[in-house]
Amino acid sequence: MVEQASAAAFAIDQDNRVVAINAAGEELLAAGAAGGLGSSLAEVLVARDVFGNRLCDDACGLHAMVLGSEAVQSFELELETAEKPVRVAVSVVVVLSARPERYHVVYFLRPRHRRRKADEAIERLLAGDGRPFEILAEVANGGGLPELTERQTEILRRIAAGGATRSIAGDLHISVNTVRNHIQNILRKLSVHSKTEAVSVAIRQRII
Repeated sequence: MVEQASAAAFAIDQDNRVVAINAAGEELLAAGAAGGLGSSLAEVLVARDVFGNRLCDDACGLHAMVLGSEAVQSFELELETAEKPVRVAVSVVVVLSARPERYHVVYFLRPRHRRRKADEAIERLLAGDGRPFEILAEVANGGGLPELTERQTEILRRIAAGGATRSIAGDLHISVNTVRNHIQNILRKLSVHSKTEAVSVAIRQRII
């Protein structure tokens, strides 16, 4: 999951040790292979929340939610890097094992470009493209929830239930290529790069 993600990604175990990190994650977090793997989360992820508070070193809140079977919602962080702070959107996937006390937490981090969204909104306002209050509300909530078609939502639900592309095509009486096209459109609309990430985002945003 970590290696196949095109977004920056890394995984920790229940002891808060980094067990996997991809190239994009190493670049974003400035953690080389030797410095990343086996390190504690606090050594790899130096960040603050949206209010400027430092993260709990042992991510106690997140682990408590995992152990309590609570869904971990997406959130934003400001990473402290060698060059400058970077605001990122964080999605989390919990991978459970047969033993309840053993699990992994996979982080997906994507830089947020709020300035670009603001610039686009200004251009739209100046061009008279849409109602001003609607445009400003769209920027305030990060662009709003992505709108999936009824068919795309159904396919995403079946993916979340473990359905393979061929079985989904058979159940819906459509071709495999059609299902693949729908999946590509789903990934594009949700701004993700894998079906696993799509399911995670959809669940957290209550799309499915």
